[in-house]
Amino acid sequence: LTINLATIYRDMKKYDDALAKTDAALKIIPDSAYVHSERGKALLGKGQDRAALAALDKAISLSQKNYKAYYSRAQIYMKLNKLDSAMLDMNACLKLNPILFEGYLMRVDIAEKGEQWSDVIFNLKNCIKMKPDDGKLYYRVAVILHEKNDDLHEACDYYRSASAKGVEEAKEMATNCDNLKYMKTHSKNAKKDGK
Repeated sequence: LTINLATIYRDMKKYDDALAKTDAALKIIPDSAYVHSERGKALLGKGQDRAALAALDKAISLSQKNYKAYYSRAQIYMKLNKLDSAMLDMNACLKLNPILFEGYLMRVDIAEKGEQWSDVIFNLKNCIKMKPDDGKLYYRVAVILHEKNDDLHEACDYYRSASAKGVEEAKEMATNCDNLKYMKTHSKNAKKDGK
């Protein structure tokens, strides 16, 4: 608990310092989209969502080219359960920076919160393209295919990949997928695929 309190104190001090610097900068350059964006990030870090949203709205109104402002605002919208707005901002963010791995992960989280499983899988597959050695991504796809789409057959490929990449939670299911008897009794799609 002491370490967590120390970390929280250090983070709050960092955000307070950032706010002091951005407030000073705004006195000199009040129309800086970058400074408003940084102020919004610091306010977000302090948990002041409404003030952060106002700062990020200002940043984006001044310049639509700052992908970080869209990313931060999407975080706020997600916290406020405004999932359509969050997804629009993440799409804008990724249009400006199409190789931002964290952006695709955020889209996964937004779609997952909205229970839009095909979008979750689509974005996880994009993440896998970017980080093909991350077994946890394969495992997340496997679990969604298996539990939400009731498709154990397709999930098996992802369970196997996750297991091969060292994800312990996937090993049992990867073994089950190789068991013909298990597949026949647990997979609705196994028969139509000839397994």
